[in-house]
Amino acid sequence: MSRRDFFKKTQQKTYRFRNYKNPHLNEKKSLPWKLILIILSFFLIIGGISFYLLQSKHFSINDVEIHGLEYIDKTNLEKTITEYLEKPVFWFFSRSNKFLFSFEDLEDLMIKKFSLASISLEKNKNTLFISLQERTSNLIWKTAGKSYIVDLEGIIVREQEEKDLLAQENLPHFVDKNNISIKFGSQVLEKEEITNTFFFLDLLSKKGITYTHIEIDRLAGKWMQVHTITGFGILFDVSGNIETQYRNLEIVLDDQQQNLDNLEYIDLRFGDRVYFK
Repeated sequence: MSRRDFFKKTQQKTYRFRNYKNPHLNEKKSLPWKLILIILSFFLIIGGISFYLLQSKHFSINDVEIHGLEYIDKTNLEKTITEYLEKPVFWFFSRSNKFLFSFEDLEDLMIKKFSLASISLEKNKNTLFISLQERTSNLIWKTAGKSYIVDLEGIIVREQEEKDLLAQENLPHFVDKNNISIKFGSQVLEKEEITNTFFFLDLLSKKGITYTHIEIDRLAGKWMQVHTITGFGILFDVSGNIETQYRNLEIVLDDQQQNLDNLEYIDLRFGDRVYFK
């Protein structure tokens, strides 16, 4: 019995002084270098390919062809396009690269800077083709000692030049009574105002009434005055009913047929109440 106890105590003592470690908790794990190298290689390859695609001249726009240019300064237009294509992206690249080029951005830039009715961009290999249509001149706006060409949207297209005078001498001339300075691209008339004014002028032409210019006073309201060759003015409300105003005009003209040379003005702005002097 004592022998058995001896062995039992010896085993317990040995167990107490022995160090036990969990091999799963204390095992040192080595880094997966092979996987890390594969991932790094993958990103290096992707980065190298991307750098080549974004930097290579093979994928760059090297030439620009412009079609439809008439009055817009070609040098200024080409400068705007070049500045956009050379615009840096991520420090190392430029917008001339096919993958970084944006049709929408260049179109918006050109429409804001130039008076264009439409613009179309196409890429073919390394050439950018630009087809544009300039806003047409439909009337002349005179203010502050200068004359401007305006389209049917009422937008200032550009300043009238001497070479335009002969070709545009028959366009309606609108004179701003207040001589308010304007800038390129601003809207001086609403589309509906132009439509109504041209309709009124057409009715006058059919009546045999010719005019020199149309005077407009924006500070006084939406009315205009047509200055006739005969010498009297016709004031009308461009936002009102044009046909009604014209019928009232006919009544006055028929009534004052013998006194047209003495007329100073006919005012049609107040509905059926027509005033003349």
